[in-house]
Amino acid sequence: MALITEDYLEIDVPLNIDESVESYEYREYYPDGGENNLNGQGREIRFNINDLDLFTLPAESYLLVEGILWNSADNANYTNVANIALVNNGIMFLFNGIRYQINNNEIEN
Repeated sequence: MALITEDYLEIDVPLNIDESVESYEYREYYPDGGENNLNGQGREIRFNINDLDLFTLPAESYLLVEGILWNSADNANYTNVANIALVNNGIMFLFNGIRYQINNNEIEN
């Protein structure tokens, strides 16, 4: 039996690593429609990034969630001295889903 060798099977070639990106920066984006004071309304929060000359790196991105803890029993805000504990990843329980889309094509859900 003869060995078949093809050029595309040659893996002894050194790996070519592209290091042309020298740096990156974080940018702030806010939801469409300004502030999203949901008050339990269950609205969709959408971020549109329309910079056509921008390359994004979703793996290095993050969401900053700011808000007020509300005590529904007393109908008042919690104070700075209140003893409050959230479960692990408690903020994520505020959302029922997230979608990552590029040009209205769903990339991840």
